[in-house]
Amino acid sequence: PSSLLSLKTPPWTHLCSQTTAPSPTSISSSTSWKELLLPTSLLPLPPFPSQTAPIRFPCPPSTETALVKVTNDILSICDQDSFCLLVLLHLSAAFDTVDDSILIHHLSSHLNLHGSVLNWFRSYLSHCLHFISTNGFFSSPGIVSCGVPQGSVLGPLLFNIYILRFGDIVHRHGVNIHMYVDVTKLYLSASTLDSRATAVLTECLSDIKSCMRANFLQLNVNKIEALVISSRQRLRTSGTDSTTIHGYTLHLAKPVRNLGVLFDPQLSFLPHIHATTRYVFPHLRKHCATLLLS
Repeated sequence: PSSLLSLKTPPWTHLCSQTTAPSPTSISSSTSWKELLLPTSLLPLPPFPSQTAPIRFPCPPSTETALVKVTNDILSICDQDSFCLLVLLHLSAAFDTVDDSILIHHLSSHLNLHGSVLNWFRSYLSHCLHFISTNGFFSSPGIVSCGVPQGSVLGPLLFNIYILRFGDIVHRHGVNIHMYVDVTKLYLSASTLDSRATAVLTECLSDIKSCMRANFLQLNVNKIEALVISSRQRLRTSGTDSTTIHGYTLHLAKPVRNLGVLFDPQLSFLPHIHATTRYVFPHLRKHCATLLLS
């Protein structure tokens, strides 16, 4: 309906000054589908601000919050004198391959959305057009048959709802999961790095790949990274620097980059500090030389 097409904000949006709800682009092992809607329908409405009071909206999604959450979980595992096997998964063109009909089904069956609210989402996702503009020339518009709008407020939230089933699949294998948009972290606690830990991850990844195929998503196997994290004493007894999962050899002692931060086997962040200083020092030297010459 035209009235729905003219609606620019979700039905549940309200003005607020503070929110303690989870980031709409971040899902952890303890996140349920109800918590995804906390900023909108489950939190009590704050007093409506006066006309002179500044209007503040919820803070944008923070990678810092996601990094702190994963780091705290890993340190908790290491405090138990166990190994933490961290695996980073990446999706290929994740936002562009979301099937709108499947997403609408998830909104209806998992979130129990019906009536005008579901029609709003259906209208929001349908009849989208795209075109190419260059040097003042425009191509003929084409209909977007799949995907969620990138750069929008609802895009990351809808994508998280679309992949919400991944958390249930991972939990069945006893593996922790944290998802931040299209980057998924799996971390497993193990007393020893033997074939059982590898078998658990292999079965878990097999189920994830099957679920992805059913939802028209593709796992980028070339970007799978893994790392074993523990104390220095425990790492000496690990006895392995690599593992093979689905025919791919993963190096376990090489630092991996998680949301722009290098994680190392002892979680000391020294490789990240060294990489940052190597990048910043030439710029500082150039800036100081400019100040001296001026």
